[in-house]
Amino acid sequence: MVFMAPGIKHPRRGEALELWLQGHSCRNIAKMLSVTDRSVRDWRDADGWPEQKITLPKGYDSSGRKEKVDAEFAAVREELAVVWEKSIQPRRVGSTGIVMQGSAHRVAEHFGWSPSKTIKFLKRAGLLTPRPSNKTHGGRAAELFESGWSVPRIATEVEVSEDTIRSWLKKRGLDLSNHHDRRSHEEKIAFRQAISDGRGGSVVGNGRFKYNDVRMDSSWEVRFAKNLDRLGVEWTAWDRERDGTVEIPGEVVGRYSPDFLVGDLPVEIKGVYDATAALKVSTWRKERGRLAVVMRNELLELESARTAEEAIASLQAFCYLDPPARRDGWS
Repeated sequence: MVFMAPGIKHPRRGEALELWLQGHSCRNIAKMLSVTDRSVRDWRDADGWPEQKITLPKGYDSSGRKEKVDAEFAAVREELAVVWEKSIQPRRVGSTGIVMQGSAHRVAEHFGWSPSKTIKFLKRAGLLTPRPSNKTHGGRAAELFESGWSVPRIATEVEVSEDTIRSWLKKRGLDLSNHHDRRSHEEKIAFRQAISDGRGGSVVGNGRFKYNDVRMDSSWEVRFAKNLDRLGVEWTAWDRERDGTVEIPGEVVGRYSPDFLVGDLPVEIKGVYDATAALKVSTWRKERGRLAVVMRNELLELESARTAEEAIASLQAFCYLDPPARRDGWS
């Protein structure tokens, strides 16, 4: 950046005017001369640069543009309503609320339009109404939260997701450290059931960690998968819909499944083996049979394996592992 003394013009000011007369915008001139947009605009205003004559590209015809757009809209209006109706699907809000929402993305794919054109046509047809935003509904959500409402209850009231409500509240500086405690008993059950149902047709894992596009719950699961790949042992993430679950007595959700399937052997990676974990493992082994439980020491043993045969032998031995239930975890 060049700093100029008061009263002295920038050495490239004349070049900027020449580029302006050639039809370049302030932004393009700034890039070409390595100065800021603001500087070019200030030179333009201070020196009184003449207005640019906008020359349309060769072959461009602006006449009748509005009439063409109106004619296209009239031709697709009925089909647009049908396609929009088909795009409407149920969407969960809060823990228990369900709203029906259409998808402009699906409409755009059907007609081969751009997103902006699709939205304009949908608004013109009165099909697309503005969705709640932080600007329009954030204040209401903050008032309800400060009055003691839970996030799921607010999400159901405003008809947006819980993640959206939490984002609005965070932007307004509200304390969310104990917002889970506000859930009613019914909301807590619905929350856990929603998680269980949501994973019913997918592999387990919350997505915090990923390896080869597979969702995993911890870095220890990633290490486990990497070691199997190192040794050439085939594995898949457990799929609840395909591989099944077991009902756990006394649990609110009541469903459990392991983390991996190595060959035909279910494998569970455990960081903390507490009473709940012990109940899940014992229930699985009673109803489904073998289950390899891999704790920290077992993972280290697996990392020292030199062949696939050694790894498989170790996993089979881990089927007899039943560590005492305790609360201390891995560092």
